[in-house]
Amino acid sequence: MNCIRIAFSTLLLTMFLLPSLSFGQGNEGTIEASWNRAPSQPAERIVTPPPPAPAPKTGDMSYTKTAWESQRANTSRPWPALSANPTMKEYFDVNTAVIDSLSHLYCLSSNYIGTLRIRNQQAMQSKEPGMRQFDYDGKAKPADSGQPSLQALHKELLQLLDRCLVGR
Repeated sequence: MNCIRIAFSTLLLTMFLLPSLSFGQGNEGTIEASWNRAPSQPAERIVTPPPPAPAPKTGDMSYTKTAWESQRANTSRPWPALSANPTMKEYFDVNTAVIDSLSHLYCLSSNYIGTLRIRNQQAMQSKEPGMRQFDYDGKAKPADSGQPSLQALHKELLQLLDRCLVGR
């Protein structure tokens, strides 16, 4: 019987003391507890230097040549110029440069730009899109030169570029 009393009294004592201990430790993470633990002396402040003064402007800041007054010329084009008798490689390179310019102007859809790139590559490889590579007689079709196709694509690209630039 004495053992039961001792066990019961210790159990009762722990039931009363445990909640009070946990309540006292629960306030450690509160804002009030952080204010109570704050140092009595304020921390040293970091002073940032003021921004430097702007440079003085001089009166002679006029531009002699502005882009607004200049006219469009062949020298201002970002793509290479064609020679007097252009080859297929020259057409391909110029077409690639014009397609890149069109893609950076964002006036055509990305799908249409991709189609133009494919047409340029197929014309360089002398493959006309949609044409058969054989005759019905069973003979292989002779490979046509892709130069007319590259020339037509070049004209179309220049028209598209002109329409994109006029709209700006």
